[in-house]
Amino acid sequence: MSTIQRISDIVQRMSELARRGGSVNVSVSLERAAALVARDTQEGASAIVGMYGGMGSLNDVILYEGNKPLVDENEEFDALRSELFELSQELRI
Repeated sequence: MSTIQRISDIVQRMSELARRGGSVNVSVSLERAAALVARDTQEGASAIVGMYGGMGSLNDVILYEGNKPLVDENEEFDALRSELFELSQELRI
């Protein structure tokens, strides 16, 4: 599987998890970044990496349903978030 395809798969799953956990804006941002990777690999990878810094970043996302954190979904989201960052960093080089 290519790096770009893996990024696409990760983003799709993260987007699903974000929507389930009430983070629709995160889901939309991830989908936009994935589309950008498909058009321009370097620019898309930079856009994804840029989502990891500052307040309200991808690192701050915690998924909830009602007032209850989604434990399993947050663990999966965190693992995918780490892998996505690493793959995106590789594409920027």
